[in-house]
Formats: sequence, C-alpha cells, structure tokens
Amino acid sequence: MRKVIKGITASLVLLPVLASSSQQVHAATAEKIIPTTHPIIVTYNARQMDLLGAKADLKGGSVYVPLRGVAQAMGASVQYSDGKVTLSKEANSVELKAGSKIATINGNDINFAQPMYSQNGRTMVPLRLIAEAFEEKVEWDGELDYVWIGNKEVPDIETIIKPKSIDPIKVYFKGYERLLTSYVDGRMVNLDEMMLFSKRDFPLKVNGITYYRINIVKSNKNNAYLRSISNVPNSGVSYLVGNGDVRLRSDVKPFRVKDSSYTIQYIPIASRQDYSKGFTDWGKFSYEDIDYIQIRRDYHFALIFDLLN
Repeated sequence: MRKVIKGITASLVLLPVLASSSQQVHAATAEKIIPTTHPIIVTYNARQMDLLGAKADLKGGSVYVPLRGVAQAMGASVQYSDGKVTLSKEANSVELKAGSKIATINGNDINFAQPMYSQNGRTMVPLRLIAEAFEEKVEWDGELDYVWIGNKEVPDIETIIKPKSIDPIKVYFKGYERLLTSYVDGRMVNLDEMMLFSKRDFPLKVNGITYYRINIVKSNKNNAYLRSISNVPNSGVSYLVGNGDVRLRSDVKPFRVKDSSYTIQYIPIASRQDYSKGFTDWGKFSYEDIDYIQIRRDYHFALIFDLLN
C-alpha cells in the first residue's frame, strides 16, 4: 500500500492567511491552529488553472503565474519579439517588456507593480493585469487562498470525474462494510462505485455541497489536523490505512469556523479514541500513514479523496 506525503489594476494584495482560524482555541487544552500559508489556487471559470508544474507566486503585492499557463487557460495567443511578450485574445492585447513596469494594453500604457520575470525557466506574468485586460472579472478570496477569474459556477463532480469500481480499495473496508452503504432516495443502498478525486479537482460540488480544499495543518501542540473547507459541514471522514485499518474521525467543534459562505473544519489525524480499539500507539499515527480519505456523505457513490496527488 502507498504512503502519503501529504480600470485595470495590477496589484492583487493578499489578506492574512487563516487570520480567523488562528483565533480558534480549544478551551480545555489552550490548543489552537497555527496560521499557515497555503498554495494559491487560481481558477478560470471555476476550474483550476494548469500552472504547468509551477505555483502562483506573490511578488510585490501581485500574483504572478507562468505565461504559458495563463495563455492556455484563457485561450490567448503568445508572440515573442525583441524582449517583448504580446498576449492576444479576440480584440484585446497585452504587451509586456522585460524589466519594465509599463504594460501596453490595447495601445494604452499602464503602470503595474513588478516587471515580468523568469523563474525556473518559466516567464512569470502578472495575473490580474492580464485577466482584466481580457475583460474578465478577478476576485481574491483570502479565506480560501483562491483567485477567481471569470465565473464562479462550480461544476458538479459527475461532470468532471467518472465513477470507478470500488473493488480496488474494498480491502480497506473489511469489517467496516457499513461505510459502503448510503441513504439515497429514501432507502439504504450499497456503494459499488466511487468518485476518486484529488486537490487538483477543487472546487467541486456534490449534491449541492461545494468543496474548496482539503489539506494538512498543525496546532501549537504539534498535532496534525485535516483542514476541510466546504459550504456545509462534513459528517465525518474515514482514514483508510495501508494495513487494512480504518480510523473514523469527526471534527473538533471548538476549532470550527463558520460564516455565511464557508465552514472550515479541523479533523484530528491522531485520536485517543483509537486506544479503545486496540491501537496502543495511537499517538504515533501520522497523516503519512493514510492512503485515502473517505468523505462520509450520503451520496450514490463513495467519495474518496486521494491526498497524495
């Protein structure tokens, strides 16, 4: 089994990451989640932009992305000439010059924060400037660490992922077969297929519930938690472990953050409740021991998250 490691404005200023989360304190233990900077997710029409193996980079208060990534995602053509790069889409064009903080948009000069630059062989360009030049709406969400470009119509999981047979991972559920049943359309059904998804598939929607990201964070007590952001709280998760174990978890309510748009849940990796099931070394359980995570939600497919990919 696998081991898991798990006007035109040019400025996109980032808000403090996890500002609200850092204030969530467990009264009994004075434990709190450590504020963490997470990789920025860039979406175009609610689908993640393929950044060609690179990460969005914050520089001088602006988010920069690989030129080829943003051009391909937005359907723009690219031309290079004498230290200049020109991106064109329909009637709009953006011209950038190496070392210059002036962009030419549809023939008009615009000042912006930082010149384009090279990083690991990729030309990095200012995301907001290019998106707005192509008449796209741009929105920064500091709680999600998302840049939304275009529309925010999150697709249903069944439109982006094909169901697969549950058989390859059925071994994990030996003794926990009840986890492969679900209440659907007024009756209990057996789940023979799964939706296998990863962080690259966010955001996605399941029966009207939107999932934005799932990742690992730490507390000031050096405890690891699974951080899940959705618009409705999860019922719980099941950690599927390589030796055939299943570890059932629910979130720590004092850590939960909820507003009108999102619910952020913190689900412990190691839990003392495992001791009662014979795991005397429960405190050594790590997210690296987890192969897959089942999101427990009534649905006609098993929802399986692959933390590795």
